[in-house]
Order: sequence, then structure tokens, then C-alpha cells
Amino acid sequence: KMDMREASMENFQQAKRDYPKSTIIPYVDLGIMRVDYRDDASNLVYDQFSLLNKPEVSDSLKYHAYYLMGQTYFKQKNYQQAAQLFSQIPETHPEYVYAQHSLAIVHIFQLSMEEATNSLGACIEAKAETDAQKEVINRSYVMLGYIFYEQMALSKAVTALRMVPKSSYYYNDALLGLCWAGLRARQWNDCITMGEAIQKSSNQLPLQCDGALIEGYAYMMQKNYDRAFDILQNAQKKTQVMKPPSPDTLELARNGYRTNRKSYAELAQAADKISGELQSSFIVKIGSASSRERD
Repeated sequence: KMDMREASMENFQQAKRDYPKSTIIPYVDLGIMRVDYRDDASNLVYDQFSLLNKPEVSDSLKYHAYYLMGQTYFKQKNYQQAAQLFSQIPETHPEYVYAQHSLAIVHIFQLSMEEATNSLGACIEAKAETDAQKEVINRSYVMLGYIFYEQMALSKAVTALRMVPKSSYYYNDALLGLCWAGLRARQWNDCITMGEAIQKSSNQLPLQCDGALIEGYAYMMQKNYDRAFDILQNAQKKTQVMKPPSPDTLELARNGYRTNRKSYAELAQAADKISGELQSSFIVKIGSASSRERD
């Protein structure tokens, strides 16, 4: 979970060499599959999926593998097989929330909007226990709201988008959707309120400008031209400073990423070395107890 992939893989492989007949091996195979997936090694992911799809592997582990394999198929634009795997993950499994959300995206790519809506609904109705699961549900609310917006079901769109809390990463996306829904419904006061809100809450210039555009347009429709002009002029000034990253900036970011990955690997190697040289607190405690008994 610390994303120290090289050290993880070395330990997983060593476990397979040292304990080839152990009951831990399917768990090890799942760990290897996760690392391969993070490394975007599709062929290796498929090899691990084959190992985890054997009859003796527990259903719970299989469903984790189904999700990773489904995501791999999705990256390859093999939507039919991705959907087949996502749909097999049961409601009681921890991956169910993510699988239903991913299934909805597959349906959207296939332009099957009714099926996408059903999958998003299933995701929203699922029991969320972790923060990550709750965020996937928030993202599903946003996507559902945008689908309803495109279908002109504005009241449903507003209801879905308002379900996203301020604490969510997707809150600003929900605000933007509410802005456009208000615009389409000609609710100018709502446009102004939501436009102001998105400019205050977002630190992303494109979103700020979107909010300003809608707010300014709403004032224009109310014939408050001076206010509209000021808002749109300030937004225009912001757009003038927005520039795409240069090739040098992108390469600098890549170098920084590579440096971080190297640091992770070095830290993992040091941790591995310490764990192999020092006794665990449990072993030390047992040894101390045995020493006292001999005394």
C-alpha cells in the first residue's frame, strides 16, 4: 500500500519460492497482480488472473482479480469483457462499489445510457464503509447528474448533484453541473449563487472561469450589464495567464517522478534489510520470558 513496487514484488516472489504449497500463495498472486496492474503490464496481469481463476482459489480473491482484469480490459477498449467481469462481482464484496461505477463508465462508452444509469444507481445504493468507497459514490452522483442534464431531466440532475458534500473532491464538479442546470432552467439567481460558489471553492482557473462565465451571463440576462461586464472582464484576465505546460516543465515533472520512485525503492530496501536483521518485538518478548523461566 506504500507503492514500493519493486520491494513488494521481490517479497512476493520470495514467498512463492519458499512456500510454494502454502495457503498464502493465492494472496501472493493477487499482490503480484496488483503490482503488475500498477505497472500497466497487461500481459502479466492476464497471467496472474489465470492463476487466480482456478477452482481452489476462494471466491473473494477471485472477485478482486475480476476487478483488476476488468480494468485492464477497459484500458484495452475491450468493453464487452470488462463489463462481463465487473457485473460478476457480488454486492457483498468490497470491490462492488468500484465495479458498478466502472461498469457505468463502460456503458457510457458504449452509449448505453439506461444501463449506465442503472449501474450508477447500484453504486450509490451500495453500503460504503471506507472514505474511498464514499468518494466513488460521490463521483457517481456527479456522473448521474450530468447524464440527467443531457437528458433534460433537470430536477433529477439537481437532486443528484446536490448530494455531493462540500468535503468531497468532486464538489466543484457538482457545483459546475448545478450552474449549467440553472442556466438551462433560466434560474438566473441560482446561476449567480452557484457561479460565485465555484469561484470561491475551486483553486483551478478553468473552473473559476466557468463559474464566472455563468454568473456573468446570468447578470446579463437580468440586464445588469455593468456587473456582468466586470465579472467577465476579470475572467478574461485570468484566461490570459493560463498556459499549457511547456515540454521542459513536463520533463521536469517526469524527472521528479522518477526521483521519487527511486527514493521509494531505496527506502523499501532499507526497511527490508532492517526487518531481516532485527528480531520482532514478539520474538524478543518470548525470548525474555524463556530466560526468566530458566532463572
